Amino acid sequence: MNTELKIQTTDLYKDFGPDVQVLKGIDLKIKSGDFIALMGPSGSGKSTLLNILGALIRGTEGEVEINGRSINNLNKKELTLIRRHEIGWIFQDFNLLQNLTAIENVMIPLHLDGMTGKNATEKAMKLLERVDLADRAHHLTDALSGGQQQRVAIARALANDPDIILADEPTGNLDSESGKSIINLFLELAKEGKSVLMVSHDVALANSAHKVYVLQNGKLVEEIDSMEVEI
Repeated sequence: MNTELKIQTTDLYKDFGPDVQVLKGIDLKIKSGDFIALMGPSGSGKSTLLNILGALIRGTEGEVEINGRSINNLNKKELTLIRRHEIGWIFQDFNLLQNLTAIENVMIPLHLDGMTGKNATEKAMKLLERVDLADRAHHLTDALSGGQQQRVAIARALANDPDIILADEPTGNLDSESGKSIINLFLELAKEGKSVLMVSHDVALANSAHKVYVLQNGKLVEEIDSMEVEI
């Protein structure tokens, strides 16, 4: 098993009915420490690809491997464990529970994994410190700015120490400076060995990734080393 290869797809197809072919033979490799940006027009299949890699939906044909293990024929319980321990999700709309505080949101995946009490509280606080939000730990999330809410979401995504971070337009609802701070966090996570795959429409922010892929009409039609962009 190649533990450095975190994601691999081979000739991946995804159909939604006989006349709706969304992905058309995707070959993709993402290694430990990679920060990859995925771009493409609306309807090109970016979110579909992300959902397959995140073990939320299955491909129609082809192979998908996470941490060297095929997920094609795993059952629901096995896929749930992969989502819980190996993949951290970050969304454009944050997906935080507004009636909970920042630290309570971060503790949700810890509680789901059986960690409670002092241990969960201490780990959640360390994660908030990691994203420079310890001083907002006990604020309700709707009292936080968009950038702060996204950092809470990143802390939550890191709660169970996943190898892979999947980010779907994570800067789409943020101002320019907040977006840059999120990208810098992703760069730091990649340096620590995480694999980060980010869908983005922002060319400047995408170019700060290690590599940019362009998905068009269901195919990866371009793969370029990103330019150096000062952020």
